[in-house]
Parts: sequence; structure tokens; C-alpha cells
Amino acid sequence: MALSSLLLSPSVRAQEEPHRTSYEGVSPGTSHAPPAAGRIVRRGRRGGRSEILTWPGFQPLAGGGSRFFVQTTAAVSTDVRVAPERVEVLFRHTTLHLANSRLWLETAFFNTPVLRARLERRGRDTVLVLWMRAASTPQVSQSGEGGGLPFVFVDFPAGEFLPPPASGPGAGAADSGAPASAARPGGADAAQPASPAPVSHSDDERPPTLRRGD
Repeated sequence: MALSSLLLSPSVRAQEEPHRTSYEGVSPGTSHAPPAAGRIVRRGRRGGRSEILTWPGFQPLAGGGSRFFVQTTAAVSTDVRVAPERVEVLFRHTTLHLANSRLWLETAFFNTPVLRARLERRGRDTVLVLWMRAASTPQVSQSGEGGGLPFVFVDFPAGEFLPPPASGPGAGAADSGAPASAARPGGADAAQPASPAPVSHSDDERPPTLRRGD
């Protein structure tokens, strides 16, 4: 089946169902087309040696595992590199579909060993960089789900990765457990979470005790 048929047919169905309120984004097991699907078709007609990474995402899995996925226009070659505080999945000879694909996937509040992840361009390749709060080696696989467009799956096993609830004074500010070196992953241009609000401290000084006759 032609790439144009795979990408454009979900758009036609979306026009026929304008009042649908459920999530229409890209996810494994659905036939939803990626944003600006027509642009992918035009790029495919012009030809090129690089496959296109159309959309990244995240899903908690049944049983406690977690999955990062990347939709592609065709099967791609991958390579996994594991470091103490990050995991990188290299997609050889690929390019990105949209600038939004570079945005961070913030997962600190999910039960996953990954704090955050994003796609980065490196020469002729693209890398999914995953910053870790716990050591874990993913299983990488590929599937043809999603209206015929393949997905690359990066699956992490189940575990207890969320920090314990805070207690005592100041409880409520969640501790994501981020390592110090992951404070600015990706360089100075990386999107950073908002800085916590300053904490006010009460004045501990007391006036002197008054004595009779003073």
C-alpha cells in the first residue's frame, strides 16, 4: 500500500467524525495519522535516503512496565547505548518530521526509570535520549501497527521507581529523584521545568522578656 494511502485515509475519517472527543493523537494500535501528514507524503514523493521519524510518545504498560515509542515511515536500523545516567537509542539515517518532535517527554511522575526523554539530531542520524533516575536496560523492538506505519518500541521492565511520598514540613513538593548531572540534559537549549517557588521561613527571633520594675 502506498505511503500516501496510509497517511491520508485517517484524515478523511476524521473529517467524517467532527464531533469525536476522544484522543486523536498518534499511538500504537490506532490508525491515527501524524500531524501534517500531507507534508510527509510530499517529502516521500521527492525521494531521499533518510526515513522520517513522524512522532514520539510514552505509554505506561499493563503489569507495571513503561514504553517509549517512535512512529516511522519505514523500518529503521537502531543501536542502543547504555550509560550510567542515560540511555540512547540511535536511529540511523533518519530525519524528524516536525520541530515539536524535539520537545521533552516529561515522565518523572510516572512509575518508570526514565525522568524525561526527547529526540535529538546528530549529523545524519537521530537519537532518542532518555535520562534515567534508576539503572535499567530497555528492550527495543519494531512493529507494523498504526495504520501500516511502523513503530519502534523502547520498553522498560516494571519496578518501583517513584520516590516515597514526602512527609513533615514542606511536604507536597515532589522529589523526582533526578541525578545532579541530569539537571540540564541536552545542553543549554533544553527545555527546563519551572523553578520551584521560593520557600518563606518564619522569623525565629523573640522580643526580650519584660521584668517587673524595668
